[in-house]
Amino acid sequence: MQIVYWVTNECNLSCSYCYVGDKGIDYMTNEIIDQSLVFIQEQLEANNDEVLMVRFHGGEPMLNHHLIKYVCNQIRMKCWDVRLYFEVTTNGTIDSEEVMAVFFDNIDEVSISLDGTKDIHDRYRIDQKGKGSYDRAIATALKLKETMGSEAIRIRMTFDADTVYYLAEGVIHLAELGFFSTIVPAADSFDKRWSNETVSIYEHECSKIKRYIENKNYHHRSEKLCVAGFDISEVRKKATCDGGVTSFHIVPNGDIYPCTYVVNDKKFRIGNLDRGIIDDKISDLMNVYQQSNDSCQGCAYIEFCISTRCKLINYKLTGDYHQPSPMLCHTENILLKMCELTV
Repeated sequence: MQIVYWVTNECNLSCSYCYVGDKGIDYMTNEIIDQSLVFIQEQLEANNDEVLMVRFHGGEPMLNHHLIKYVCNQIRMKCWDVRLYFEVTTNGTIDSEEVMAVFFDNIDEVSISLDGTKDIHDRYRIDQKGKGSYDRAIATALKLKETMGSEAIRIRMTFDADTVYYLAEGVIHLAELGFFSTIVPAADSFDKRWSNETVSIYEHECSKIKRYIENKNYHHRSEKLCVAGFDISEVRKKATCDGGVTSFHIVPNGDIYPCTYVVNDKKFRIGNLDRGIIDDKISDLMNVYQQSNDSCQGCAYIEFCISTRCKLINYKLTGDYHQPSPMLCHTENILLKMCELTV
């Protein structure tokens, strides 16, 4: 089971492509956490789960690092008969000793946002004064890698139709800094500027990344470079979405949502910690999840594509649960070809 705490809506950066719609100043409280523990226990018992993944999101979650520490301590004290896993997504710009101690003492994996080289990162990830955040973020990432080990650090590298031209350069830059465990290039699917030309550029950049990975792993076999989407061993058939079934996103006021992409969209609110889950909402979602995409029929990659599983991102991008975004379709196909998937 996966629980995602959106511990605050506030963020200290003003990234131009941020997909979080409502960025207020709400902070989750200990009282909401205490309510959530009852909810988690009920869900664990109902689903007979063996693993509990607890993720912290925002805004910038480390602005509420005291609460993150409280959550981790309270969950560990519950002694549920499950394996626990704690992960946080951060922009890496808050690096006080107190914050770093929360990372070191409580978190199993840190997903840190770094968009490649300093020039590209600072183009979009700016603070409230318009100053780039690369220097602070890279310093935090290197410190975390040194203390927690590279396997605990996941680099999330966002690119759009403008910066796709520098995608390979960015991946290589991060790999050369020693971030081998997982670099995750993530296309900004909400960018309206994607075109046949920029998708073609994406394919060209992916080819360069693939060649670099093959060369790097051949010469440095002691530590394998992993770039998400380029390893055939990671390719799996997509199961039906479990958003609202074994995956729950809880926002500061206790409202519950099924998915990152629909957090704070009231249409997709599936309940509240006070009143529980709305069964009719889950039934409606399950019906959506289980319907196939007519336009995908006949595609060789239909069972492996994210658009097959993630009906809510389809809705957000096209307004139709079962109509994938052409851009997302093309980029997914390119990655599957890079993995040399044969079907």
